[in-house]
Amino acid sequence: MLGRVTVGLLFLLLVWGNLVAGLKAGLACPDWPLCHGKVLPPFRWDIYMEFGHRVIAAVASISLFALAARRYRRYEGSARALPVLAVVLLLAEIGMGGAVVLLETPVRLTTVHFMAGLLVFLLAFYMMTFDGERERPPSSSAVRRPSFSP
Repeated sequence: MLGRVTVGLLFLLLVWGNLVAGLKAGLACPDWPLCHGKVLPPFRWDIYMEFGHRVIAAVASISLFALAARRYRRYEGSARALPVLAVVLLLAEIGMGGAVVLLETPVRLTTVHFMAGLLVFLLAFYMMTFDGERERPPSSSAVRRPSFSP
């Protein structure tokens, strides 16, 4: 259940972030991590689009931390690197999100911010799919073809 919630929140975050960027609302909150120096900013649609992105990101981050901790305890061997990588990427993503606001949205940084978010989403999707107890999901290089015997 936690995996599904996390993946759903991260998907919503990716979509919401693109809406914020497309509507040019990303700089409606000129400071970070607060918005206009407040926890609850003044009400204006563009401010609340950006503020909503931050709130969804906070909830999704907490959910991802919980999922990564759970998977780290269950995974064995090299698979333990996946939850660690997800958390490291998430922390980088948070830093990039702040930098996007503080540096007034350089295009290259917003692109990297989105790409890192997509990688975090994919790692969370993998952790949702592989709980550490069943057999690992097949990767594209390890797909076995069924053998048919007469």
